[in-house]
Amino acid sequence: MENDADTRYNKAVADVLRERKEAIGITFDDLALAAELPRATIARIIYGHRDIKVYALRRIAGVLELDPGEVLKRAETAL
Repeated sequence: MENDADTRYNKAVADVLRERKEAIGITFDDLALAAELPRATIARIIYGHRDIKVYALRRIAGVLELDPGEVLKRAETAL
């Protein structure tokens, strides 16, 4: 069961990914294709409605030209 701290952390990770997605101007469709993940999954992750699995973070961050560890650090800092 997810607690409030987990929810806030997931949202912070989602915010980092969404901001980068918007900054580089990639569409959900293109991100999904490049990350080899369903578009709906990408959208749920980016909007903070789904926990992100490590493999998904690695794929999405890679497409967004971010280091997965940096995504987590930025999320932690934002809390």
